[in-house]
Amino acid sequence: MKKMFWFTDRLNLDANKGTFYDLRPRQDDRRILKNPHKGWYWHFVEGGFSNQSYRQGYEKIHEDGSYEILDDVTDFPGLNHLYIRFNWGDIEQEKGVYDWTPIDRLMDAWGKKGFQFALRACSFMGNYFPATPQYVLDMGAKYKDFFIDNMWTKEPIYDDPIYLERLAAFMEEYGRKFNGDPRVEYIDMGTFGTWGEASASVMYPTEVIKKHMELHIKNFPDTYIMINDDFFAGRGGREMREGETQELLDYARENGMTLRDDSICYTAYVDMGNYHSLLVPTVYDALYPNGPIDTEFCHSYYYENEKCADGESAFQDGFRALAAVERGRVTFAGFHSHPRKFMEAHPGMAKYCANRLGYWYFLEGMQIPAWKAGQQAECTLYITNRGYAHANHKYDLKLRFTPLQGGDAIVIDCPETDNRKWEPCGVSSFDHATEEKLHISLDNVAAGEYKLQIGLFEKDRPVYFGVFEAEEDNGWAQVGQVTVE
Repeated sequence: MKKMFWFTDRLNLDANKGTFYDLRPRQDDRRILKNPHKGWYWHFVEGGFSNQSYRQGYEKIHEDGSYEILDDVTDFPGLNHLYIRFNWGDIEQEKGVYDWTPIDRLMDAWGKKGFQFALRACSFMGNYFPATPQYVLDMGAKYKDFFIDNMWTKEPIYDDPIYLERLAAFMEEYGRKFNGDPRVEYIDMGTFGTWGEASASVMYPTEVIKKHMELHIKNFPDTYIMINDDFFAGRGGREMREGETQELLDYARENGMTLRDDSICYTAYVDMGNYHSLLVPTVYDALYPNGPIDTEFCHSYYYENEKCADGESAFQDGFRALAAVERGRVTFAGFHSHPRKFMEAHPGMAKYCANRLGYWYFLEGMQIPAWKAGQQAECTLYITNRGYAHANHKYDLKLRFTPLQGGDAIVIDCPETDNRKWEPCGVSSFDHATEEKLHISLDNVAAGEYKLQIGLFEKDRPVYFGVFEAEEDNGWAQVGQVTVE
């Protein structure tokens, strides 16, 4: 095996500002990191709990109600959470009687395997009827007979007073149950439209859509809320009054909502617009500051079997999907397929995106001036984010001083540092790095020689840097030997 050499460029750094520790030779961009709040997800519950779809073979519910995981797919690279698209009627079959058992048991079982969750409650699921509980219709809520997927079904009238009254009561319980739950990455607004994707059989005024937005905003103040891009793309050219699409986008932005896109790489979307199949990319830009962006690949059948108008595949060996997640600055990406099938069909893509979805941090170097024991000190960290997006959670940056002569390590916090400001660098080179000034207190650090390490943590959980495994210790990355005078 050939020996790897590292040639350092001539960095334009002021030697008077201290010693520069070049950390680039320790970088590893091959190791797949399991970091929080980013990565792949699995569309686990597809059309309510009555529809097995993509979870067959992975779970078993026994006659006594106990839940068993048959295949936990923890070997899927960067698989962060399970997406649960359920029916309102799955939970509240009788007025005011809420049974969360279907969600509780799978969250309990899969949560123990290290997975997070995302939730979308729907009131109309097309052929997966009834999504709105039957008792709501029996109370007199109006509905429309709707032909979809070769069958007649009942679509609720989304501004019917009885429907909205009962939906509001359900949403209050939904919020009490899951708002602020650390296991939940985000709540996806799904109460309006077929499958919760904004597509109703008739156009509704923005006031109706805002009511559904408000029900989510009110009841989930401590959880990210996503809105589907079809609320904007689907109204294009069909506005009831000029400017209402912008009105909806402004309302979402002002209320902290972020964005989800169902079915990228769908042939019709590719034929309608850009190579990356995102219908309205500027909406991503508008909502990106609010929180994580989510894209979901369309059902694998379509992009694996159907052709676009130009005769080419909608997936293009995955390159079209890669263009979408990069352009959208995506934190979470999901697949409408069995995870084993997706891994077998697209192993390179599964691994390539595992680190790049969301943030992906690399230490480029540190410049450290003379440090004196018992005083306030500073240093400069150079770091790059090679992922597709910034982080949406603030993590704790810390320095660890371990005495070379023996003794307990000393950990110093850097509370002023905000990793959410580390934007993707575009080009992974030193001159594209973020320059972060660290201000620390050496009150508890005596004069001497130390091994210096740097770490990033969510409470006690390490947020791993892209370094060789041998160069870090449970999230603490090596910097080098330093002297405190």
